[in-house]
Amino acid sequence: MRMSSNCNRKVLTKVQQVVLCLKHMEVTAAYAKANLPELLKAVQNGETVTISRYNKPVADLVPSSKLAPRPVPKFGTGNGVKIVDPHWARAMTQKELKQWLDTGIINK
Repeated sequence: MRMSSNCNRKVLTKVQQVVLCLKHMEVTAAYAKANLPELLKAVQNGETVTISRYNKPVADLVPSSKLAPRPVPKFGTGNGVKIVDPHWARAMTQKELKQWLDTGIINK
């Protein structure tokens, strides 16, 4: 695996090399085939991976533009959603419990 010039060149395991290389790395096709999940994690973290065959670049793995963070919906703002009773978690009274056990319905 060949790293770009901005990577640390100490003797490290391949996993450590992938983690330390911050922007770009170049790997052989054989390495990519054997370590695809590791490379996909690196790309998911924003790195670019160039795959080469016979020392010639043939493909680039780049982060997808479709991975933009989705907005998190606010609770209770969907269509047709009713406002939640603020006392929904309170304990039932003995009267309500007996009524629920007898009929399955609670009238307030």
